[in-house]
Amino acid sequence: MHWLGTVEVVTTAKKRLSFDLIYKYGNGNKTYSGTKQVSNLVNYDFHLFDLFLNYGISNYLSLDLILNYNFKKLDEYGFTRKGYGFSNLSAGMRYNLYETESSDLVINSGLGLRAPLMKLQPIEQYPLATQPTNGSFGAYAFGLIQYSLYKKLLNLLLFTRFDYNFRSSIDYHFGVATTTSVFASYRFTEALVALVEFRYSYLNQDKYKDTLFPNSGANLLYIVPRFTYRIENISVSPFLELPIYQYFKGEQIGTRFSFGINFNYILNLSKRKF
Repeated sequence: MHWLGTVEVVTTAKKRLSFDLIYKYGNGNKTYSGTKQVSNLVNYDFHLFDLFLNYGISNYLSLDLILNYNFKKLDEYGFTRKGYGFSNLSAGMRYNLYETESSDLVINSGLGLRAPLMKLQPIEQYPLATQPTNGSFGAYAFGLIQYSLYKKLLNLLLFTRFDYNFRSSIDYHFGVATTTSVFASYRFTEALVALVEFRYSYLNQDKYKDTLFPNSGANLLYIVPRFTYRIENISVSPFLELPIYQYFKGEQIGTRFSFGINFNYILNLSKRKF
């Protein structure tokens, strides 16, 4: 399912190695409390790079490896702050609970662990918005259900992910995050697929030294249109993320827009002789 253009919903085949390089840019220029704007004396930019590797041990079981690099810049009240670096390394596995050659139904699930590659700096001197990592070990789990219609031209997919973070070295504990997405895609040709995603994220409030951190926690709803163009074993997927609804606890910077592109290459090792 790489033609969907998003690595979260990948399924695999035996001895297939998939490389994904994802770039994403986002901007926010307003601070909110709840849904109400409280300030526009801010400009926030971030650049995210993800390298995703997936290898199929069998037609049902595969391994994931994800490396993140972040660059963040915050201009606020005449001050500019930056943070950048390799942030996290994640490793996990996913398993096709149900999938056949003739079936229109796919059920897939997975889990994994995440390790920080940088430490979280004291938040009194370094705002969380500019730190490229959460500095915390973590665990994640996800599940997806896909159903195909009209000879697999139309695909509907439900995806849910759960993220848990352990306490960081500075006694900051990021809250649990849950994300649920509904996808609809249409395959115009073997090479061209259009996709729209509705994504809802619920972020629990963080804790700092066992006290709720006031400027944390949110309810976020996005629409994400994208399309995928594929030539043989290479595909390109540009996308746009637009907020539909943003509710923030305390005062936080809202996202104005994000856009990015996903490059995918699939290497079929089963055709190679060693």
